[in-house]
This record gives sequence, C-alpha cells and structure tokens, in this order.
Amino acid sequence: MQNNHNPNFLIKHKIFIINLIIPLLLILFTFFNKNLDSPSILKFNNQTAEILITKIGDKNLIFTNAIALSFILIKKDYQGLFLYIKTFIPLAITTEAIKRLVKRERPNKVNTKSFPSGHSALSFIAFIFIFFRYGFKLSLPFLLITLFIGYSRISTNWHYISDVLSGFLLSYIFTYILKQNTSSKFLTKSNFLFCILTLIFIIFNLLLLIILLH
Repeated sequence: MQNNHNPNFLIKHKIFIINLIIPLLLILFTFFNKNLDSPSILKFNNQTAEILITKIGDKNLIFTNAIALSFILIKKDYQGLFLYIKTFIPLAITTEAIKRLVKRERPNKVNTKSFPSGHSALSFIAFIFIFFRYGFKLSLPFLLITLFIGYSRISTNWHYISDVLSGFLLSYIFTYILKQNTSSKFLTKSNFLFCILTLIFIIFNLLLLIILLH
C-alpha cells in the first residue's frame, strides 16, 4: 500500500494542484465574460481567411498526432505507442461527452458543442505526451502547432478562449492520471511543472495583451 505521508507523494500532488489552479481560474474568468472570452482582436473579418485558417487548423490536428505517433514508432517505443493510444481514446470520448452535457453554443452559432475544444485537447496531448516522455526540446514543435490550432479555433469563431483552455487542461489531467497508473518511463515532475508553467505564462500574457488593447 502506498504511504500517503511520503513527502514525495505529497509534493507530487501539490504540483498537480498548482498546475490546475491557474488554468481553472483563467477558464472561469473568461467563461463568464463574453467580451474577454471571444475578443474581436483575434478574429478575422475576411471570410476567405477564416476558411483557410479553419482548414489549416483541422489538418494540423491530424498532422500533429500523425507525427507524434510516427516519432514514437521511429524510436521503437512500442510501450509508449500503447500508452499514447490508451490516453488519446478516453480523452476523445470524454471531450465529446462533456460537449453533449454542457451544450454551450459556439460563437458562430453552428451548434451547441463548443465546450471544451476537441481540437485543442487532442492536439495538446501530442505535445504533452512527447514532452513527458522524451523531453522539452523534442516537444517544442508540437507546442507551437498546438498553440496555433488553439488560436485558429478562436479566430475563426468555432470556440471561445475558455473552450480552448479547457481542452488543454483536459489533456494535462489525462496525461497525469496515466503517469500515476503506470511504471513506464516518464520525465521528472520538476521539468513537467516548468513546461506547464511556461504554457500558462504564454496564455496569461496573451489574455493580458487583449485586455490592454481593449
């Protein structure tokens, strides 16, 4: 039986809680503030540009996961491949279930499946898994693509900011749960915390910029 009084055990869960607090606050802050949650400064007024960015975002979702899986296979990390799929499928199912439960209308009024963003969740998992298993340098391209996908969903009126942040957060939670229930190789929690806080810093500064410009 695991000792709940073990200092490492407590630190591990403190890190998890810290990583949850800031994104949750940002999600709550934006969710109930429509002006901040769907800022005009991020939107395209050109319909052609909207269609193009939407298509690029859609393709990048497939591309990101295809590259992640290819990278894992090139490394002949078959256990990692199994873990990736084991995380991806429940995440996709949970995201869809939450959409049907919350029924938040999209900014473009197309349907009521806005919250959370499936594109954001399923692209962020590629970044966070590669980082978690192989390191920050190798995961950096995935981070950049994921941020672009998140931006594309906001700028083309398919999602609010809180939808995208929630997608990111869901991926983090699922990866964390996977890490706690497997003895396979993952990187240290201190490096993982650094990565999460870096992403939060980027998102926070983006929101701050929006507020200042308004």
